[in-house]
Amino acid sequence: MKLRLIEMTDTEVLHANWKDKKGEKDADFERCVTNYGKRIMSRLKGSKKTQEEKLGLLDIFSPDLDYASTLYCDIWLEGAGLHGQLYTGQREIPTIGQVESHEELSGFRYSTHRSYSGNASGIIGESLFALVLLKHYKLKENSFAHFGTTRDFFPDFGIVCTSCEIRDAVNQKIASTNRSISEQYVLPAEVKGITNPDVATVSERVSKAFRQIRSFWGIRNGQMHEGWSTGPSLVFLALRNPYELDYYCGVLIWLI
Repeated sequence: MKLRLIEMTDTEVLHANWKDKKGEKDADFERCVTNYGKRIMSRLKGSKKTQEEKLGLLDIFSPDLDYASTLYCDIWLEGAGLHGQLYTGQREIPTIGQVESHEELSGFRYSTHRSYSGNASGIIGESLFALVLLKHYKLKENSFAHFGTTRDFFPDFGIVCTSCEIRDAVNQKIASTNRSISEQYVLPAEVKGITNPDVATVSERVSKAFRQIRSFWGIRNGQMHEGWSTGPSLVFLALRNPYELDYYCGVLIWLI
């Protein structure tokens, strides 16, 4: 499997005075996340390649996914590498058995295909993210871990920015604010795995990820209003590419 990396930067999400309660909608926020859905799907189809050429490709092998899922994922699933290989290696998932004939049941139907597993997609996404941190940003194995929390609206990972590569990436993006992060800075990150990406699905996952990151800072500060204290954060989307076999697309959205 190859992982194509795409990078985006957002300077508004952490600071906009949007509604943050689950179930509430804010028109500006909805426009923001819908725009992300459109941009990401455009990148996925290959119409814009400037940033992805900058970050390039990572070769990911089944043992890599097995290793990362064992070390960093909070849900236990054996064979993450096999799942990743199968999910990227075919365009359609297998059919399931059908009865030869049956009485018509109004309002009911039999399933014809298997569904992708949400847990497997999530584990593949988190494993790919861990490998990006290890391979691309040269983080040590013990420099990041999955958060353990009972809160629904909370990001997945806490990353201690011990590597020069990740500190340089963040500091370059926040240079205009006259701030910088140290090697002890904890970067919150949320990961979303998407097996059948489209504009609506990507927008919905981006929406939830942004709210989870904002929730992190709200909880940490004990407040959620304009002027609250925030820091650089990260959202990672792992999208199975329906247009290219054996490819996943990793979208890094830096929230500054």
